Amino acid sequence: MSLRDQLLSKGLVSKKRARSADRDKKRDRKRDKGSRDKKRIREEAERAAQEAESNKRREEKQSNRARYARERERMERALRARQILQHHRVKARGRVAYHHTTTNTGQVARLWVDEATAFRLRNGEFAIAAEPSGGGFVILPASVADRLKSFAAELVVWHVQDTTGLSAPDLAICVYDGETCLRARRWLGESTP
Repeated sequence: MSLRDQLLSKGLVSKKRARSADRDKKRDRKRDKGSRDKKRIREEAERAAQEAESNKRREEKQSNRARYARERERMERALRARQILQHHRVKARGRVAYHHTTTNTGQVARLWVDEATAFRLRNGEFAIAAEPSGGGFVILPASVADRLKSFAAELVVWHVQDTTGLSAPDLAICVYDGETCLRARRWLGESTP
């Protein structure tokens, strides 16, 4: 027997007061249940906010890792290029002005080399690469230039690929005594204008 029933049987509480207490109790239960629902909704919202925050932190970490990896790769490429240029450079200072175009600006640059190096540059045995620091140009063997092109193609500014006919005597470059013309003249077995 509950306390309510005991109080009613002894006459300490009237039936009207008991019903009123029951209604109050029921109202409190409903209010508590509503607050439990609100509390559950709040907890779900907090959990979702925490998940969103953790996802945001995770994405920031991943983007930072990717950025650091790209930066590290760029620095390693620059170091490899600098080492190749320093180790394989051909020292051929001379009196012949060898003109070449630069790929990044399209301007014409000049290197002073000896005659043998100029011939090897024309025949594709040597190539010209720009130093990454912008300090000038370096002459490299063609095999090294090909290796440099594999990871830093922007540094190789001059490399003759098509060498057909450059060493054949009947297709050799000839000196033209006529009027000045900027076009390259090759001996093709026919008279030049």
